Amino acid sequence: MAEPIHKNEITVLILAAGLGTRLKPLTDRWPKCLMPISGKPLLEIWLDQISQLKISKVLVNLHYLSEVVSSFLKRPKYKDWVKSIYEPELLGTAGTLQKNYGFLKGKQFFWFTAIIFVYAILILLLNFIF
Repeated sequence: MAEPIHKNEITVLILAAGLGTRLKPLTDRWPKCLMPISGKPLLEIWLDQISQLKISKVLVNLHYLSEVVSSFLKRPKYKDWVKSIYEPELLGTAGTLQKNYGFLKGKQFFWFTAIIFVYAILILLLNFIF
């Protein structure tokens, strides 16, 4: 029988390095992960949801406008459990997973991107309406 998974043993990888080209010109100054939804940056929404699950380790990959995202992640409420890693060149999902193998090795983990989050909200909304 498999061991039960404890929430605080799960590691989360947030893929936030992308250029956000489909949202241009909005992403000319702000990365997609910091685009506001109802006045709150998307990354903050993600991290608030994750913190409610008592997940203790989060890694955010950065590339496009990384200094803006890095500054956001320096907020006191994130300093103990959210780490970031800069990718000098975009690696794609598989490349990022491979590069961070040491962080993820031997752990239960999940990863997500902006589009996964948006689809999840859409599915919940459609289930609520119908």
